[in-house]
Amino acid sequence: MILLLPSQSTVLHAYAVLLGMTPGNAAFKDHQAYIASQTNAGYLSAVESYFAGTSTASLASTALTNLGLTSVITQADAEAFLNANPGNRAGALVAAGQWLYSYSGTDAVTLAAKAAYVNAIESSYAYSNNAVNVNGKAWVGYWWTIHLSRSWFYNLGWQCVRRHNQRFCATKPKWRQRQLVLYGRHN
Repeated sequence: MILLLPSQSTVLHAYAVLLGMTPGNAAFKDHQAYIASQTNAGYLSAVESYFAGTSTASLASTALTNLGLTSVITQADAEAFLNANPGNRAGALVAAGQWLYSYSGTDAVTLAAKAAYVNAIESSYAYSNNAVNVNGKAWVGYWWTIHLSRSWFYNLGWQCVRRHNQRFCATKPKWRQRQLVLYGRHN
């Protein structure tokens, strides 16, 4: 894991959990500047206002998917968590992303979700901290790739699944390859 400054962490987790994307250099720098001038609480308040019209059910579903925790936490529990944080749902979800990033428990499914999430956050940082990458990019777009541990591959099996109008398929790792490549395509 990389050591992120607090403002970097907040921005990357907000984009990851709430949008499922990497911010890109322009937004990454702008959002950090906003935090510097308005504090972390002010930033989270602004993000909360951005999602004010989004239902709790939708936010919970999006966060569970983006965190990779759909098989760990139920939709009802995620909604209860958000309902326990009225007026700060975005902040609660950013905190959930930070929790997963630093998770040190022993639950195998949560550890697998953590591994994928840490990889996504670190990739997002590398991409967004590069001035060449001005614009952000969605994790789930027309074509994207996530590298997961080999153990995830065996749990996935040999099938493609469709979720939220997205198609996901696993490819078998090559001999001695340590990572599975999961491809998704927007249809």
